[in-house]
Amino acid sequence: MYIHLLYLAVLTTGVLAHGIRDANLEINNEPKIESFSLPNLIELDSFDDLSSLWDPQGGAIYEEGRIILTPKLNKVPENTKSTTFGSIWSRESFSDLQDFTIEMTLRSIGAYGLTGAGISLFLIEEGFNFMDYSNFGGPIKYKGLQLLLNSDDNLGPVIKVFLNDGFKDIIIKNDFIGAYLYEFQDSNVPLTIRIAYDHEKHWTKITCDNKLLFQTDKLNFDQLLLDNLKLGVSALSLTDSSKHEQYELLRLITYNKVLPKMKLAESETLFAKHFIDNTKNFMEKQKELRNKLAQTSKSESIIPNVQFDNSNQNLLELQEQMKQLLKIVQNNEQSVLQKQVFQLSKSLDLLNANLNALGENVQNLNYKYDAIFDFFKRQNELLDNYDRRMGSFDAALQNQLDNSNKLDTKLSDMSSWYKKTQKKNDDNNENTDSFSNIKSTLVAVLIFVVVLLVFLALLVFRLRSDIKHAKVL
Repeated sequence: MYIHLLYLAVLTTGVLAHGIRDANLEINNEPKIESFSLPNLIELDSFDDLSSLWDPQGGAIYEEGRIILTPKLNKVPENTKSTTFGSIWSRESFSDLQDFTIEMTLRSIGAYGLTGAGISLFLIEEGFNFMDYSNFGGPIKYKGLQLLLNSDDNLGPVIKVFLNDGFKDIIIKNDFIGAYLYEFQDSNVPLTIRIAYDHEKHWTKITCDNKLLFQTDKLNFDQLLLDNLKLGVSALSLTDSSKHEQYELLRLITYNKVLPKMKLAESETLFAKHFIDNTKNFMEKQKELRNKLAQTSKSESIIPNVQFDNSNQNLLELQEQMKQLLKIVQNNEQSVLQKQVFQLSKSLDLLNANLNALGENVQNLNYKYDAIFDFFKRQNELLDNYDRRMGSFDAALQNQLDNSNKLDTKLSDMSSWYKKTQKKNDDNNENTDSFSNIKSTLVAVLIFVVVLLVFLALLVFRLRSDIKHAKVL
């Protein structure tokens, strides 16, 4: 079951990534304002590649295709109140802007809950103090539009919209024109915020991940858009590891038109929860009721003035008690809701951690299985090699045996031939001895005959000599 959940999570991540990629491909061909748009961050090597169009400030760094506005610091004491901030501002200003769509893709990782951290998108008139970092890394006084993502003490994770005229410092707690509850903290999946404005219809629309947050035709930016404007993104976070949020800017593009997907649609419904001060509404209704009672009492004179004053005083006391009670209920409800949300977030994080641990265990098991499989595969190959070598050895041994048998046969043949040859040699030796004896006898006889012939010759010669001598005489 856990493996199925792991596969489902991986598949969901792949689908989300595929969806983000398709969305990017859909709008890449739209005209954009280069001075208000970041290039493809994946293709950059460092901040130096952005220096001609963008000015980084504070602790902002570039790392692996993203701009980290509040990088995590090492060796920070616990419970410290120090902060880290970073921002990036367009170097060039832009004027005579009419229709536009600003698209920002970001991610918040690390701590969640009431961290005191926040990230803002500014579209403001140039000339203000951009070195002022008191407004979550950005200026506290400006003329223009601010979109803030932070965790409010009362509202929780919220997206706020601010408009300022440049004459006073903005008050983050009170001066927003809209606040929209949206869970964005500690999410591995980036979120994409789009702000669109149509100067002809004077309508403004804000979406987050294609979900409608804000839509109105009561705002007029025409005069502001004629000024020289600057675009910037700033963020601030505590350095304490238990409160630190790392804000990463992945994409920022400004188009000089309203994208088709940002045009008004009648079927579109509001997604985010809007903040409503129920206490204020109740008090207004009580005030209206008190005024009606006062008018009715004076016109009809049914109730004496003393009784009316007592009723009015009682109504004021009741109003004050109800105000305090509603504040307590509201605070309790928000506290309980925040606790439940935080507990749910912790449970989800724990489940995510367990799922990641399970994934790591499954991956380790897969590694071990692959190692065992490789081991058995190698052993099988060794056994196959052994079998082949044994087969070759058997064939060689059989060949040697055959050769040995042939050699034995040849040795037997040679032994038989040697015996026959030896026997012939023995017979020849015997014949040779007899012949030698006969030869020796013949030689002796011939020698004797020769000697005899020589003797006879000598004897005949002597006789002839004697005969000749005798005749002479």
